[in-house]
Amino acid sequence: MTRTRPPKGLAGLRGRVPARARLAVVAAASVAVGLAAGSLPASAAMPGSDLVLSGTVERFAVDDFGAAHAGEDHAEADHDEGDHDEGDHDELTFVRTRSGAVQVPTSALDHVRDGATVRVSLRPSRTFRVSAAGVEPTGVGTPAKDPEAGASVAAVDVVAEPSAGLTDTGSGTAAAGQTAAAAAPHSVLVVVATPSNGAASSVSASDVAATINGGVDTYWTDVTGGAVSFTATAYPSVVETTTTPCVSGSVGTSFDFWNEVKSKTGFTEGAGKHLLVYFRTLADCGGIAGLGTIGSDLSSGGLVWSNGYNTVGVLGHELGHNLSLGHSNTLDCTYGGSRVMDGDSTRCAKRSYTDTNDIMAVSWQNQGFLNASHLRYLGLLTGGSQISPSDNGQATLSPLASKTGLRAITLASGADRYVVEYRQPTGRDSWMSGLAGWGSTGVTVRKEWDPAVSGFTARESYLLDGDPSTSDSSFGQLYPTLPIGTWVDLAGGALGLRVISTSPTGAVVEYRNGAATTDPRYVPPPMPSLTVPSASLRAGAVTRTSSGPVVPVKWTWKVTAEDGSSSHWASSVRTGRATVPGAAWAYRATEVATSGTAVTTVGRTTGIYRTDAASANIRYSASMKKAYSSATLGGSFHRTYYKGGKVRISVTAKSVGLLLQRGPRNGWAVIYVDGKKYSSINLRAATTSTRVAWAWTFPTAGPHVITVINASSGSRGRLGFDGYVRL
Repeated sequence: MTRTRPPKGLAGLRGRVPARARLAVVAAASVAVGLAAGSLPASAAMPGSDLVLSGTVERFAVDDFGAAHAGEDHAEADHDEGDHDEGDHDELTFVRTRSGAVQVPTSALDHVRDGATVRVSLRPSRTFRVSAAGVEPTGVGTPAKDPEAGASVAAVDVVAEPSAGLTDTGSGTAAAGQTAAAAAPHSVLVVVATPSNGAASSVSASDVAATINGGVDTYWTDVTGGAVSFTATAYPSVVETTTTPCVSGSVGTSFDFWNEVKSKTGFTEGAGKHLLVYFRTLADCGGIAGLGTIGSDLSSGGLVWSNGYNTVGVLGHELGHNLSLGHSNTLDCTYGGSRVMDGDSTRCAKRSYTDTNDIMAVSWQNQGFLNASHLRYLGLLTGGSQISPSDNGQATLSPLASKTGLRAITLASGADRYVVEYRQPTGRDSWMSGLAGWGSTGVTVRKEWDPAVSGFTARESYLLDGDPSTSDSSFGQLYPTLPIGTWVDLAGGALGLRVISTSPTGAVVEYRNGAATTDPRYVPPPMPSLTVPSASLRAGAVTRTSSGPVVPVKWTWKVTAEDGSSSHWASSVRTGRATVPGAAWAYRATEVATSGTAVTTVGRTTGIYRTDAASANIRYSASMKKAYSSATLGGSFHRTYYKGGKVRISVTAKSVGLLLQRGPRNGWAVIYVDGKKYSSINLRAATTSTRVAWAWTFPTAGPHVITVINASSGSRGRLGFDGYVRL
């Protein structure tokens, strides 16, 4: 399905958790509509309250575009606006029985194919109650928006896999031999409906059928080379239903809605047969523009509804789900807090819909050619249109939309694949010449993960950021093409690419299978340089621990650009625990090269803590007396209420932080270093605590004498000394 709220930006999409480990919970009213709300009987009651059901596995895509189509003509009404919501996993999963469909967590059946017959043992969860009487929602959360909601799956047995002779229909499977769908145009029955909670539409079924017979058919015929085409037929009358596809932002009643429309129109499932139900913008759908079931291959049929959108971008996208495709996404990979081009599944998270090059993302008014990873998944890159070399070599890529010549290079690292394509503003990609940041003219790489270990789905595509120095912070700011003339490492250095040249007719690309040392053509890419981070103590709050105080520390280093033309200082404020014997501190600074390679350097120092105990290096004036307080670091400190009372510290260090008491009874103090006045500090505060009240870093390490003198007196003029920290 497709959300219609305008994207506010993608900064919120940069979590570091692998995509499938996080939940795509979309904010909506707290109404949980179960697809099996108490009506599903148990096929067998097992000890321990397990409910055992048998049925087929069905999935549909949860599309959360933001206002992906705000620039398109909307058929009937404006949609709600709001922030772009993240969809980390974009599918809902159901076990469809004869009595209805039961939602289960998507991850529980990740390994099971669409259309497979399964026997599942179900238990209660946060979102669903399970008993011998059946399954019903608890009313907690919005399960029809949450891929990990559903009855808990205690066990699953695959009773039967869908055979090669079966195809997914969007509502079960059918023998491919029943129709010649794979070779003939796909048929689409277009129905305009008025849901039970909706209003009559001014758009006719003929209007929607014309969009499918026009732009939608043209798109899919073009990108599949004629393997798929669509012919739409308009149902002659409006269907009024007693059901609805949405309740309070939840799509949990969609199967019931589709079933009623099928019953009233006589639509029957089959390979290459699609039911598309259009209705006037329904507020209860919460801004969702469309919903489509996920098929198993190009011959699949399926079910679609559209929430007031009669556009190629929405209808073509949902029919793409019927054809088995997921979404076109980008990957946000990081190392040491910096963005890089590639990484393992623990370092990369997907940004849903942001590969705006084709219709399976945010296609807006421009639908670029289907990307090479999706074409591979559909089996449409055959013969000389792609190569999968295992050696080092060079090839010339033709523009993807040219539909001729070599259009993809696929490199392998274990079970992961890297698919290289080239785009130019030609053919279906002609619009890219005037919309930089939406279409990626140049050489790009998409990663096909090993689903068994990574948690990314094969039906989705994942575009790597060939220029991680750009933030790609929002829609229309996508710059993922590879640099020209620079080697780019992939798969941790196991693979490599270098774009030699580009022209309107082709891109010359060198590829490497193996470490850089195996390829005499390899030239190390220019890298930024970093000085070793230097530590300096900072004034601020202190956390007390049994081994010593945790204090603020600032790490600073200099970064010089790859070409040496400029430099700047960078810093990061952290904390470190100082101990009496001294604790080792380290900080790793990272800068990312244009090639995506992370350059790091490590700074090290030792944090040493000294208590307030008098010694040859800590000397007090006569008025500074030892006192005891739970507010101090070690239970005691030295204090004076007399003006002129002082503590003299002899220390050899590069950076020093004084641990002084601040509170309602404290006043002012003056700091002298080597006999010179450095600063006056106000120690008055609402509550009493020990802080790094003053810190100083010298150009080099050396011996110094620091004197702290009380500049106040009386009951509200106390000076309290609790020790110091040095580096």
